Amino acid sequence: MSLARPAARLPIALTALLAAGCAASAEPRSTSAASSREAMTATIDRMVAAGRFGGELWRLNLSERFGGEVHASRLTVDGDLLLVEDADHRMHAIDRNAGAHRWFIDLPGPTTQVAGGTPSSVAFVGVDDACAVTRAHGSRMMGTQQAPQTTEHLRFFPSGRAVAIGDSLYVGRLAPFSLQSIDMLSGHDGWAYPTASPVMDLAVYGDGAIAQILCITEDGLLFSMAPRSASQSAWSPKENWYRRLPGTRPVTPLALGGEHLVFGTENGFLYDVDARNGVVRWKVPTGMDLHAQEATLSADAAYVHSDGGIAAYALASGNELWTHAGATRVITQIGDRVYAEFANGDIAVLAAASGSLLSSFASDGLMLPTVHGGGALLASDGTNVFALQ
Repeated sequence: MSLARPAARLPIALTALLAAGCAASAEPRSTSAASSREAMTATIDRMVAAGRFGGELWRLNLSERFGGEVHASRLTVDGDLLLVEDADHRMHAIDRNAGAHRWFIDLPGPTTQVAGGTPSSVAFVGVDDACAVTRAHGSRMMGTQQAPQTTEHLRFFPSGRAVAIGDSLYVGRLAPFSLQSIDMLSGHDGWAYPTASPVMDLAVYGDGAIAQILCITEDGLLFSMAPRSASQSAWSPKENWYRRLPGTRPVTPLALGGEHLVFGTENGFLYDVDARNGVVRWKVPTGMDLHAQEATLSADAAYVHSDGGIAAYALASGNELWTHAGATRVITQIGDRVYAEFANGDIAVLAAASGSLLSSFASDGLMLPTVHGGGALLASDGTNVFALQ
């Protein structure tokens, strides 16, 4: 989830996440005017035929559902939700599998990072504010029932995405560098875990009291923290585990699939770390340029954009499965087919087993967010949203 910040120079962490946010949100090359659901039929039929899809899973017109014009500016998939941020800074949550519009919230401005999700919450961060809601209903988690707050004003510039667990929000802090906790009930800063460089990204493994906050910094420190409430103590808890990346720094955001925490480093290695204990499952060389773009994870493979195109690695072992030149991003995997984006915007249909080209089709400027875990291709023309399987 473009950065808008008055500073003349962005920190490396935010620059990297900007690139990842742009890739994940797949900003449109052109956005059509508000149109009816029926107007998409010809495009969908052509994509189904050319892309070897089984058919249309669902279709939704956001303007019809909302009762007013909606022009989507960003699409991001987070778990079971497709999050649609529109031009009026509303965030719409759509059930990724059924296409039902679950909820929407108003934000004070555009988000500057991708959403931070847990099994029970979703958090959004802007230039100097944050918002956390329940995943199921979009209920605000800030303030109290008697005095709810729509957003939490931050007294610092954040870095990386924000995540919410219980009554606390966790986000990177730029001055001084730290992982900062915030009491969402009182709005006060809680404990802070100091770091030597900016927090680049956050993710959460698990939920509730047994969750782990996974954090990586620009200078290559990867660590896990318990979600101690911000109201309990001014002292940060001890790390569950930590790992120093030798002689390099991370250049991609964190991609989390099950227990697999996958990211790339400046010296051209792709890491898979066990999110439970910090053990490196595998580490493979991919080339020197990982393009600051997070890996796309399916149930059994990790896909990364490196020198020359896309490389696929077995998630269980790290063994290279295949490479495909010219592709820039894997959008999703559906069964034995992988859908990848070329630099010119066309979509390639690749065989998941070999990476060989089966067919290709034009994207028509549609927004196509990355779908971790696969199962469907999601797309939007800015007003209509649909899923193909």
